[in-house]
Amino acid sequence: MTRRYHPQVIKDRSPLHASALRLKDVHPGVEYIKFNRYYGIMERGVFLSTPFVTEPAPHMGHKLMVRVSGRSRGSRKGFLGDMGITPYSPGRWNEANFTIRASKEHLLPAPLGHENNPITAFDGPLDFEDMYGIF
Repeated sequence: MTRRYHPQVIKDRSPLHASALRLKDVHPGVEYIKFNRYYGIMERGVFLSTPFVTEPAPHMGHKLMVRVSGRSRGSRKGFLGDMGITPYSPGRWNEANFTIRASKEHLLPAPLGHENNPITAFDGPLDFEDMYGIF
């Protein structure tokens, strides 16, 4: 019997939410909410650019980014993989974060709470703002 080759289906949306933004949804002026399934809303902001590729870093390679403006911070770069808009690598999505349009905030689920996060449950919640200064 001959087996037919079936190319892998590449999802273009985070599996964490049916309304998660896709790469094609990222353009200047779109208001967004970055949501962490354990802690809730991490950031509200506006895309200021279309996606662009960074210069390669020795340990990271090229990354797909976008210029954003958060409500509490000025303009900065945002990694689309960290926002859950693109996979980190084929089939490997961010396991905690996704981003939706601000107008769809009513569709967000309740956060699961840090006690359900397998990474931080033993330690308590992480303060992402202090750790990274980018949220």
